[in-house]
Amino acid sequence: MKAIPTPQSYKSLLLQGNWFSHIPSELADALLAVADVVSFSAGQSVFLYGDPKQGLYGVVSGVISIDRQREDGKEALLALVEAPNWFGEITLFDRQQRTHNARAITDSILVHISGDALNALLAAQPQYWQYLGLLLTSKVRLLMDIAEDLALRSTAQRVAKRLAISLLIVRLPAKMSDMRPCGAQSCKSYCFNSCCSIRKRNTSLGSASGMTMCSSS
Repeated sequence: MKAIPTPQSYKSLLLQGNWFSHIPSELADALLAVADVVSFSAGQSVFLYGDPKQGLYGVVSGVISIDRQREDGKEALLALVEAPNWFGEITLFDRQQRTHNARAITDSILVHISGDALNALLAAQPQYWQYLGLLLTSKVRLLMDIAEDLALRSTAQRVAKRLAISLLIVRLPAKMSDMRPCGAQSCKSYCFNSCCSIRKRNTSLGSASGMTMCSSS
C-alpha cells in the first residue's frame, strides 16, 4: 500500500523556498504540524475571488495561477506559483474576501494551513505575526515596483522589467539565467521554464501588466 504523504514529508522541499527557509525552525514545524496535504486536478479552483475562507497554501508540486477576471470578461494574470512558494496570506491580515482566483494549471499538490489553525497558532505565539508579515510585504514591495514602472518607464522597459519581476513572484529567489530562448517555433520570445509546455495543454493564461505569455501550436 502506498504511504499517504504528510506535510512534514515536504519540509525539505519547502525549505528551499525564500520565505520558509528564513522563518524560525520552531515556526516551520508548528505550521506543518497543523497543516494537511491537498491535491487539485488541472483546471480545478483552489479558491475564487470573493470567497470568505482563509488559509495559507504552499506549493509542493504543480503550478497554480493567481488571476482575476475583469467585468469585460478578460482575465488578468498576476502570477504563476510553483514549488516551493506560498500564497493566500492576504486574508489572514485583513479578514476580508479573497482578492483573486487561485487555479491549478497542472495537477498540483499543496500543503494547506487553515485559517482557524493559523489564528490559534498566532494567538498562542503572537511573536510569529512578524514572519507571516514578511511573506506579505515581500510581494507588496514587488507590486510597488511595478506601479513605479507603470508611471515612469516606457512600454518596452515595463515589459522587460515585468518578465524579471514575474520570475521573482513565481520562484524566490530566481535568476535571470532561468529565462531562455523559447523552443517553440511560433514563439520568438524568452520564456519561463515550462511556459510553453503549459501553453501546449491549451490552457488560456491571459496577460498581466503588458506581459503576454507566449503561445505554441
